[in-house]
Amino acid sequence: MKIRYSININGIIQGVGFRPFIHKLANKFNINGWVRNTNQGIEMEIEGEKYFCVSFLSELKHNPPPLTLIENISIKELPVIGFTEFVIRNSNSADRPPIILMPPDISICNDCLKELNNPSDLRYRYPFINCTNCGPRFSIIQDMPYDRNKTTMDKFVMCSNCLDEYNNLGSRRYHAEANTCPICGPHVYLYVKNQKIDVDDPIKEAQDRLKRGEVGLIKGLGGFHLTCNAKDIQAVSRIREIKKRDQKPLALMTESLSEIKEICYIPELARKYLESRERPIVLLKKKNTATLSPQLAPDNGYLGFMLPYTPLHYMLIQKSHLILVMTSANFSDEPIIIENETAIREFAQSVDFLLLHNRSIYNRCDDS
Repeated sequence: MKIRYSININGIIQGVGFRPFIHKLANKFNINGWVRNTNQGIEMEIEGEKYFCVSFLSELKHNPPPLTLIENISIKELPVIGFTEFVIRNSNSADRPPIILMPPDISICNDCLKELNNPSDLRYRYPFINCTNCGPRFSIIQDMPYDRNKTTMDKFVMCSNCLDEYNNLGSRRYHAEANTCPICGPHVYLYVKNQKIDVDDPIKEAQDRLKRGEVGLIKGLGGFHLTCNAKDIQAVSRIREIKKRDQKPLALMTESLSEIKEICYIPELARKYLESRERPIVLLKKKNTATLSPQLAPDNGYLGFMLPYTPLHYMLIQKSHLILVMTSANFSDEPIIIENETAIREFAQSVDFLLLHNRSIYNRCDDS
């Protein structure tokens, strides 16, 4: 016996690959109908054999995409009308105040990281690689429902390859709103003072400068970071002077747990937090053998470490054995800077270089 349901879902369900998940689930259970984003959440209608519809709902509730947080599901039975396919419909902006929980920015996933480091991949060493399972969300969203034209990615028109992935049900970039590649997406630039510097690889140049003891300003996911080699006492002192911060500890970033283990103790719970998709700063007890600048956390037995969470961070740190100060670029009691123009105006004369990109940040976001 066939049955038809109208389903409305609220929670963190946009920007997490939920519609592609629903489409694949519908195919799995031979179900027809449609799904779409709204400014209230996600709504859909499904139609199929009752047993398969019940199985569909059970899997939806118990095995949603990993980044999903379902707060409420309402289900209503409707008369069967004979849908012949399942489709993702255009989003609907109802004349009601949005009640959607915005998805957070998510650290690069393992699949994207493999592609980032694969010389034969289109997105090899491309610092804006992402998919439905990772990448920018909250920092680029201008309005809801979550569609590309309501994000700061709107000015980047997808090339034919990215568009094919976006429309391919079998791709993990199916309906990935921030999908991009070196052909059609944002790019990174290196500035010294107020001048753009012509180099083949701006990120490699920035890495080399950090190794030499320079202080840089890096545009990240939700704002800018002041950065330097954490082993360089003079560079760390310069960052404290720039930020006018005498004592407050400075956050650190390095490539792997093995790098951190040489400096701090890592309990099991701390390891889980460090490797979680949120990539928070975790306070860790220093070892007596730690060789970093004592000015990182004066008179403090702990250091705050985080692992890289964007492709750009990985490219900046990979294979370098660098431990970087990564502190938000703001002055005391002021919010983190997010605009390129402001960053150049405020910091170009006090840092040695600026690593900028042309993907705009809409919502500023400090590290967790």
